[in-house]
Amino acid sequence: MNEYPVKKCKVCEVDFAPKNRLKIYCSKECEKKAQKMRYHENYIKRPAFTDKKCAMCGADYKGARNQLFCSDKCRKKKRVIDQTKYRNKILGRFPAGKQLIEF
Repeated sequence: MNEYPVKKCKVCEVDFAPKNRLKIYCSKECEKKAQKMRYHENYIKRPAFTDKKCAMCGADYKGARNQLFCSDKCRKKKRVIDQTKYRNKILGRFPAGKQLIEF
C-alpha cells in the first residue's frame, strides 16, 4: 500500500514509512524538535549587534541585523535623497525652486 521507500528521521534517526514523498520526520514531536533546533541556530546563537558600516556616511557602528544607518539623521537624509530622485524621475524636471541633490 505504501509506495514510498523507507526513510530515516532527520532528528531521531529511526526508520519510518512516509505517507508522502516530502516527509522527513517520523512524528509531530520530531518535527517540533527540529523547528526548535532551527530557531535556536538562526536566532538565539547569533549576536544581537554586529559591527557595521553606515550606508549613508560610511561611519563604523554596532547595529542590529537589519539596521542600515548609524543614526536617524543619516536615515532621514537618505530618505530625502531617494524621494527627490524619485520625484525628479516621475516629473521629468526639478520641482519649483529645488534642485536635484547628488552625492
